[in-house]
Amino acid sequence: MSHNAGIAGTGKIKIVDNPQFPEHDFLVAGREFPCHIRHGSVSFMDEAMKQVRSIAIKFGDNRYKSPLDMMMNTGPRSIFWSTWNFVQFVKNRHEHGGTQYQDYYKLFPEGLAGARTGVRFRPTSFTQLYYYAQCPVLFEGKDGIKRYVKFRVIPEDRGPESGLPSDEILSQVWDQQVEPGETRNRNYLSEEYKQRVNSQGAKYILQFQMHNPSKEDTDKIFDSNIEWNQNTHPFMDVANIEINHILPYEEGLKIAFSMHHHPRSLPLIPAKSIHDYNSINYMRARDTIAHLSRHWAYKIFGIPPKFPDDGPRNV
Repeated sequence: MSHNAGIAGTGKIKIVDNPQFPEHDFLVAGREFPCHIRHGSVSFMDEAMKQVRSIAIKFGDNRYKSPLDMMMNTGPRSIFWSTWNFVQFVKNRHEHGGTQYQDYYKLFPEGLAGARTGVRFRPTSFTQLYYYAQCPVLFEGKDGIKRYVKFRVIPEDRGPESGLPSDEILSQVWDQQVEPGETRNRNYLSEEYKQRVNSQGAKYILQFQMHNPSKEDTDKIFDSNIEWNQNTHPFMDVANIEINHILPYEEGLKIAFSMHHHPRSLPLIPAKSIHDYNSINYMRARDTIAHLSRHWAYKIFGIPPKFPDDGPRNV
């Protein structure tokens, strides 16, 4: 279900009527899918803290099974970029009172740069953020040509992103605490999202960048810590997403998203080792044990109580 703090909803995804990308077996003009989505705050339960935000998308209305799942975070650059590097990220968290990853950022300055593109502070809504898949996948068109694509989700109005931190905050991005005197409650983003969906619905645009492989490419084309230039790789609209129903709290916890779910025409790029840039998606596609463990824990210990609006900050 992506991250612990969050909220889930249902609706539909419709592929755009006039795609500007090559014909595709799955992403067919005008095709509609039911969908589940779940928004989250990545590191902490308190949504007023400075942290990366996420969206997970399921092209289906089943808790687990679907033809395609996507997981995206705010920021076009990832904080880690291989399975080996992810292990270093976890080992060097050292969280204390809302500060974390200082040791990791000293070891991996590229991770610090990635964090500075992804952390959001006091965004107005989950719907007014830009979310990036960061890791490319293969796009196999009907023309038989294999290309690479990177997905993102943007607000329906294509407007500016909310929650962009000041340079002062970014200079100490490891300090993710709420600001002194914070009046927003600990679930303020989830509450706003629930009200928005119930009153007018939440709408987004799914896009991707496309890269045509060439002999000049190096493995860096797969590096999720490096952005693709938008001048040479412009974003193209893929689908419109509309969410019109909020799922009950317990149901939102029982959803499971996995990169294992993808059609043959949008496969993951094979990984050769734990140092391979593509090993991040490889790892995410083999997370069944995590889903089973979570559901086993629910059966044994019960569903965890909903996080209260008021209480200690920076948790």
